[in-house]
Amino acid sequence: MVLFAALLASSTGLLCDAQQAQPSAAGRYHLGDDARWADPGFDDSSWPVAENGRWPIPPFISDGFIWIRFHVQAPADASGPLDVRSTQSYTGELYLADEIYVNGALTAHEGSLPPHVRLDPQWDMVSGLPVTAATQGKTAVVAIRIWVPPWVRIKTATGDLHISIGESRYLELAHQSAEWAYLSANGLDIVFNAGIAILGFGMLIAWRWTGERNLQLVGSVMIW
Repeated sequence: MVLFAALLASSTGLLCDAQQAQPSAAGRYHLGDDARWADPGFDDSSWPVAENGRWPIPPFISDGFIWIRFHVQAPADASGPLDVRSTQSYTGELYLADEIYVNGALTAHEGSLPPHVRLDPQWDMVSGLPVTAATQGKTAVVAIRIWVPPWVRIKTATGDLHISIGESRYLELAHQSAEWAYLSANGLDIVFNAGIAILGFGMLIAWRWTGERNLQLVGSVMIW
């Protein structure tokens, strides 16, 4: 099952990239926060390029913001509406909030930014594009505004972010197959942890009946 899901994700991704989506080149990044950086006409040529596609997490003593800008070509042969897909990975915890701008238009967000913070562990997202946000065969500027909370800045060193623009049906298929591969690869861990939690609850129930404090201690530790 794991091998099948992994092969499905790989083949679907190749199909998507080959026929309907152009993956982004390495993005340019800048620490800090400035709404002007969403403007597609902004000159980001002085920004450093993410080395090997990886960009640094903002330092602990900072506002926690970083912007990453990509120049992505929209497919010229799409027969349906276009979407944007973002995939992310981190050397540590994956809890953040971000906003995605395509040619200056806010098209998606994960969680919510300060001052009303809501974090989101989502690592693979597909969002629809307004008709005016991207033109087939033309290069679009995709700007990602990311906020990383302080406790994640301590544990996480770098991030890896990739952007694709392509036909909706192909990006959705690639997204779903990637999620299946992830669930299949982590299925045993999920089942194991669920079993431990159920056993812990059982010990707490037994403690309520017997009054044996060792059962309370062990059950609480297993659930925690």
